Amino acid sequence: MGKSSIKNNKIIAAKTKILLKIQPFIEYQWFYLLGIFSTLAAWHLNIIRTHPIESISEEIAFYSIHWGVILYLLWHDIKQKPQLQENTPSWFASWLGLLLLFFAIIRPVHLWHLDFIVFRVAPIVAGLGLGLLSFGFSGFRQHWRLFAVLCLMLFPFGKIVTILNFIFNSLLHFNDLTAAISAFLLHYVGFQVNYSGNVVTLPTGQVRVLYACTGGPVIISLLRLTLLSVVFPLSWWRRLALAIAATIVGFFTGVIRVALLAIVVNNQESFDYWHGSTGGGIFMTFATLTFACCCNWLLPLEDLAGNQPDAAEITQPKVYLKRHLFLAGTWLGIMVTAIYLIATQINISVINSISLPDKLLLNQWQQTQVTFVKDDELETDFQKFNFINNKNQKQELEILYKLNAGTYYHNPFVSEINQNLDGNQFQKIYSDVVGYYTLYDDGKKAYLASCINPRGGGTINLSQFMQNRYKYDFTGDRILKWVFGQGVLRDDRCLWTKLSAPLNETPATDIYPVLEAVWLENYTKWQSFLHL
Repeated sequence: MGKSSIKNNKIIAAKTKILLKIQPFIEYQWFYLLGIFSTLAAWHLNIIRTHPIESISEEIAFYSIHWGVILYLLWHDIKQKPQLQENTPSWFASWLGLLLLFFAIIRPVHLWHLDFIVFRVAPIVAGLGLGLLSFGFSGFRQHWRLFAVLCLMLFPFGKIVTILNFIFNSLLHFNDLTAAISAFLLHYVGFQVNYSGNVVTLPTGQVRVLYACTGGPVIISLLRLTLLSVVFPLSWWRRLALAIAATIVGFFTGVIRVALLAIVVNNQESFDYWHGSTGGGIFMTFATLTFACCCNWLLPLEDLAGNQPDAAEITQPKVYLKRHLFLAGTWLGIMVTAIYLIATQINISVINSISLPDKLLLNQWQQTQVTFVKDDELETDFQKFNFINNKNQKQELEILYKLNAGTYYHNPFVSEINQNLDGNQFQKIYSDVVGYYTLYDDGKKAYLASCINPRGGGTINLSQFMQNRYKYDFTGDRILKWVFGQGVLRDDRCLWTKLSAPLNETPATDIYPVLEAVWLENYTKWQSFLHL
């Protein structure tokens, strides 16, 4: 009994010691807020890490930096403005914020990947909910910078990036300029080098500088980071200096990379490494760290943070027990939800692929083979089925399929059509049953091409595709499922399909009815491949 009593006393003493250490933290609201914000940051970065488009290292770093700024600003506001925490949010604001927060996050991970609206808008809704839960309605004015950084992180820069790439590539000719300066750099350090246009030549070989290998993409990435300056009280010349620094650092990073590639051009393994994503990621990291040093020189951290008081001088208001429980329960609920959704996450590759049968059953046609082919010109893979006609063994049919599971629409079967085809060779057809499709020939084969939509008829351009999405996706039952996280609101998938048959000296107009008969008879069956 004595030993047991001593052991129990030691356990009680240890628990008391631990409680005394954590008590100074759990008494204050900032402890829970930092925990909730950090958990949401980790949850969102996990979504980015597994996203089929955003998961490249540059984008992960971009989102990580923005979340770092959000946490820094939150900590800075807590330390500098403890009086802002004195006004505890009303219970109405807290519960409304909690509702918005869980409305946004309680969705399967694969829906974040498939639904562009959820990916861009849901974090903003979660941010609004988190703001109401943490600071109430009046807190948005004092903590506006947190929400501004969140919006900058989620802003779709696609069109702006396209314009900047056009300026750097087509107007400023970054590839030629990078080749010239890289050649000068190599000559300066002692290499025998020549350049002509965008080609850098050394005795060991030559490299052709394409825009993707220049500093243009790096400059764009760094310029996106300079937008964070809008949340700090900086003069206009400092913001301009940041943009100039981003441009200089990004450009010369590209110059150094091209010079290195020219040096190792005769070593295929080294060239592939530095030319590939790993080597590119190293240079991007180098550029980001160099730009960070420039930022610290132009904008010393103490200027941004102001005069921070010592932790001992900070007086934070304590929260009541009910508020304790509410914040702790919210934090715990977010962690449990995140763990559950990650554990039950569906592999996005399963959704982004279609399980086509090895054999397609077509009336009057016999399948001869099925293969996967790679089109180097179109830079994509296709699944190809070949058939012969049961009645006419000389008549052949080929069907190509390719699933587009992204948030864009670009049909390779339509874009590959020769623009010089006259009206008799290229026809756009509309049918009430199967929608739009094209008929054309190249003198050797007759073709039928279209995109099978998840709902509605086929389409051959972006305008038709989006009309289908608005008409068939934005319906009452689908909106209700989307609200409760049971499906995507706008389904951007489509199955690119091309049917072809050799002409064999037969007029294309005689082959078109054969292709149309197969298309009209099988469209609904092939559309079922897209049903989740």
